[in-house]
Amino acid sequence: FGKMSDQDLIDKTAQFTATGAATGTLLGLVQSGYGDEAVRRGGVGTAVRQVARTSARAGFLGGAAAGSYAVAESTVRSVRGTEDFVNPAVGGCAAGLAIAAPTGNAGVALGLCSAFGAFMAVAHTLHYELRPSDTPAASGVRARSAELNARGAEHGLTRDAAAI
Repeated sequence: FGKMSDQDLIDKTAQFTATGAATGTLLGLVQSGYGDEAVRRGGVGTAVRQVARTSARAGFLGGAAAGSYAVAESTVRSVRGTEDFVNPAVGGCAAGLAIAAPTGNAGVALGLCSAFGAFMAVAHTLHYELRPSDTPAASGVRARSAELNARGAEHGLTRDAAAI
């Protein structure tokens, strides 16, 4: 997990930002379709402006959050030279701060930083550090499978339990 090149960081940030912006825009379209009374009363022009405004804001926030995550997570990983739950926690915190920035509220910023950081740390741990093959239950299954294979071999059976 060595240093990330500048081009790799730029590529990752651009990819994350574009994906976040697209996802945010889609969520903004969905959100704008629900219950704005001004849109209902204002006609087509007002509705189009409101949908565009809501989608653009959500797209901007999604892109800012995803881009902030990519830069923070990659930078921390490169500086520390390790791949563990701390890197995505810092990235999640950066994403939360990016989303909270327009509010100007320190409490909201701290809350979103904490929530996103914790979520990303847990997600990373569950996905990368606690692989199913590393759990005690999986070890027991492997041991039992080996035992059954050995018993089967004693009786002339050669079928591997993993092939079932």
